[in-house]
Parts: sequence; structure tokens; C-alpha cells
Amino acid sequence: MYQKVLVPLDGCSESELVFDKFKDDISPDAEMILLYVVPPSRTPTLSENAQSGCELQDETAFACAEAALYLENVIDRVGADPRKYRWQVLVDGSVCHGIVEFAKREDVDLVAMELSNRKGLARLIKRSISGDVWRTPVDVKAFGPGGLEYIP
Repeated sequence: MYQKVLVPLDGCSESELVFDKFKDDISPDAEMILLYVVPPSRTPTLSENAQSGCELQDETAFACAEAALYLENVIDRVGADPRKYRWQVLVDGSVCHGIVEFAKREDVDLVAMELSNRKGLARLIKRSISGDVWRTPVDVKAFGPGGLEYIP
């Protein structure tokens, strides 16, 4: 049974399907960590709530705030015990690198991810984050529509 589980999410409802698929493999007192990796941006944007005049702020800060709100909402939607669930927003140039490094730093037992629904040519053209994480030394379970799946 897993004691510390990392669940990387990307903001789409597909990625949230993973919660029901590994619940039998975790300890009742397991710690769950929801992670959202935000790519850095160098594009300044106009702050909507600027106090005086025009304030330019980094787009990354807005993306992080949106990701944090999203993760809090996910915890509410799944009806999770806030003592067992926590979330983290991480800025990294590579989503895969961010997930793997976070998993190592937190010493998680499992990274549980939902596979994308890409088929055929789209799967070949677009790299799979799940596939990239799978190829690292972190213990990963990737779930698709039929359950646990191997990532080639």
C-alpha cells in the first residue's frame, strides 16, 4: 500500500479521472499531493487589480494563481480530507522534469497519472508527459480509459 502519492494535474477534466483508479492501492492514512507544473513566461501583462496606474506583472504569476485555485477546487470536488491532501504549484521549463524532481524531493511512493486520449498520429507528434515521466526512476502508474496501462 502506498503512503505518499503524487498526482500531477494539468487543468483538464481528463487528468482528474485518475482519482478513482488507484484508491484501492493506497493506505487509508496516505498523504496525497496534487501538483500543477506551470511553464515560465517572460510575457508581462497588465494587472487587472492594479492599485495605482498601470502595473506590469509576469504572466507566470497569474498562471500560478489560477493553478492554485484550480487545485483547491479539485480537492473540494473530490470531497477530500484536507488533512490528507495538499497541493503545490511549481514553475519549471519542463513539465516532466518538474514532476520527476518534485517526486524525488518529496520522496513519494507513487506518481499516479491519467493518460491522454491521443491516438495515432497525434500521439506520435505530441509527446506524452506520462510517457516521459514513466521513463524515469520514479514509480509511476499511468491509467487510461480501461485502467492501468503500459506506456511504450
